[in-house]
Amino acid sequence: MNVANEVYLELKSETARLGAAKEQILIQNLGLGWEDSYHPWSAVGHTYNSEELLEHLLEVVIPMSSTRDIPLEPPMNVPKMPEIQSLGTVLHLAMDQERMLEDKLESLKEKGWAEKNMCEERGEGDGWAEKQHLLPPKMSNLKGFRIEMTFENTGDDGSLCLAWYQGTIEKILNVKTNRIRVRWDEDCMGNNDARVTTHKLVVGNWNPKKLKKGGWREYITE
Repeated sequence: MNVANEVYLELKSETARLGAAKEQILIQNLGLGWEDSYHPWSAVGHTYNSEELLEHLLEVVIPMSSTRDIPLEPPMNVPKMPEIQSLGTVLHLAMDQERMLEDKLESLKEKGWAEKNMCEERGEGDGWAEKQHLLPPKMSNLKGFRIEMTFENTGDDGSLCLAWYQGTIEKILNVKTNRIRVRWDEDCMGNNDARVTTHKLVVGNWNPKKLKKGGWREYITE
């Protein structure tokens, strides 16, 4: 709860605070399927502000995670066979229908994962982006930070493309101008690439929703 309060206070605008509060509520409501975590955005002519939604998040939503098991995957609301008491032997037709529904559900999951992968290939978010903090870390805490940054490189067909490179921040050169020195991991470097380089971290480039030159985030591996 302290973290939620700190992040809320660091956000500079009501729009950003409102978006963050809504996102956290939706993660539990839609992502985890906890229907009782729901809160309307407006009711009876009143539009709830970020402070009201934060109160719901702190008092109702966040405590749920300490008393409930987190599902391994989000719920899928698809039609199911009605559960009714059977008289005698279950007909093969009913069993076939149930198998068809299970196959349809599995097919729907596969299509969902395929669509997610296609979006990531287009640079439209990825699983690692979803695990990042909402706000970038403070510059004074970045020494030793495992970082990913996007740089332009030349693809096999000669076209320019963007890719993530991983390394460790060795030194904070200037806290005020956000300049840092990075030692890059060997396994992501080309033969002629510099192993140690300096950069200015732009706060607005933290964890970009779409790939962009100079984007940066924490290097997460699990």
